[in-house]
Amino acid sequence: MTAHLVVSLHDVAPASFDESRGWLELVEAHGLVASLLVVPGPWRGAQFDAGTPFHEWLRAAEARGHEVALHGWEHTAVRDPQGTGSPLLRLRAQVRARGCAEFAELGADEARRRITLGQDALRAAGFEPVGFVPPGWLALRSTDAVLRDAGFAYTTTQWQVRNLRTGTTIAMASTSQRPGSALTAAAAAANLKVAHHCFEAGRSLRIALHPDEIHDARLVRAADRMLLDASVHDHRSVTYADLVGAARRAHHEEHVG
Repeated sequence: MTAHLVVSLHDVAPASFDESRGWLELVEAHGLVASLLVVPGPWRGAQFDAGTPFHEWLRAAEARGHEVALHGWEHTAVRDPQGTGSPLLRLRAQVRARGCAEFAELGADEARRRITLGQDALRAAGFEPVGFVPPGWLALRSTDAVLRDAGFAYTTTQWQVRNLRTGTTIAMASTSQRPGSALTAAAAAANLKVAHHCFEAGRSLRIALHPDEIHDARLVRAADRMLLDASVHDHRSVTYADLVGAARRAHHEEHVG
């Protein structure tokens, strides 16, 4: 069975243009493709508009084979009286996502509103995303039905990719760095070990890269090492859309055969 590598660039937005461009240059230097998780709303004071240098860069990246996916609306945690705002869920979101888990507590109505805003913004700029990755990988399961109704093909958690069209899941871990923390160096070392183990064992893996990480040389070195390791072990570089497309074909063949 082919082992896959999915590289996801998180928080791609006008406010993170320089960082996102830097990460994509590193990914392309290794001959790999990436899924660009775009925040089209007013994140960090800047909103996505067509005709800007950021838009032109994103369009060119898509033309080179990278994927544009939706990554929430404003990438900021909010509470919804109609959602599930349990203290335990809120603590989990804060620890894992540090204030960006926008969909962690949202019920279906508010999730639908924000997803529609993001989808409309990307469509207005000429993009048609087929995937939705919630900030922090956290969203209530009721969000799946909202995404399916909106025409999305997949969504993800930190541990799996869910095909919304077939109802199947792909178990696939994701490494994630932690900049600006006392645990930064330890987390980078742990990620390297996990990634190397997956590559040696022929297991598929996702590597998540966030804008602020590019300002820490230790995290850039760790990311560079993981990307190189994937290439050496001949993991097939795919986007999320590619991965779900392959899964959908396998599902079809299994039931037809």
